[in-house]
Amino acid sequence: MLLIVFGTIGFFAMQTYRTELLYAGALLVQFIASAVAARNYGIRFVSTVLALKAAE
Repeated sequence: MLLIVFGTIGFFAMQTYRTELLYAGALLVQFIASAVAARNYGIRFVSTVLALKAAE
């Protein structure tokens, strides 16, 4: 979502096309990194809950 919003703002605010592409690329990398982190955190959370439930 932020990639679309900030990417569009960057398209109109940046001076050069190359700068805008670098900015959009950085936003994309940030999105992918946060998606991977959220997935790993979710898997770890579910594993912990299942382990605690099995220990009861």
